[in-house]
Amino acid sequence: MWLQGTLFIFSGVEFSAGQISAMQTTGTYTGYLRSETLRVVMPYLVLGGVALLMTVLIAKTKFPVLAGETTDEKVSTERPRGISKRLGPAVFAQFMYVGAQVGTWSYFITYVQDYVHLSEKAAGHLLSLTLIAFLIGRVQHILFDEVYRTEQIDAGVLRCECSAGRLRHRAA
Repeated sequence: MWLQGTLFIFSGVEFSAGQISAMQTTGTYTGYLRSETLRVVMPYLVLGGVALLMTVLIAKTKFPVLAGETTDEKVSTERPRGISKRLGPAVFAQFMYVGAQVGTWSYFITYVQDYVHLSEKAAGHLLSLTLIAFLIGRVQHILFDEVYRTEQIDAGVLRCECSAGRLRHRAA
């Protein structure tokens, strides 16, 4: 799924400024841009179809009624037990965290093209690698969380960061 954009959306065709100018002169550049834009349609139609299928499957699924649950209960205005006052700020923090990820990954391909001078396909492959590394880090943290306390993990990360900082300082 992560390679979808790289494989199905990016054509790998990148023109120089002179070639673009020549295409604009002959009137073929607009057609090229249209064909490049239309490459996005099919992958997102497939994703939308899968999402719609999942929605229908979930809507058709019969869920069991829990013991003590009735359908004619009054709606309470009280805060349910177990919901902390910190839930709102936590949801906001998660929203900002996801926004930062999306913002960073959205600009990644342009950044690699402009400053590392790689093609959009190569940048797409690098983006896929960052997503895989992120996934590995998440799974690794879950596994470590089962074995070590959070304070131990944080202390280990801090030691690694300090060591890396000392190594960079010595190299400079």
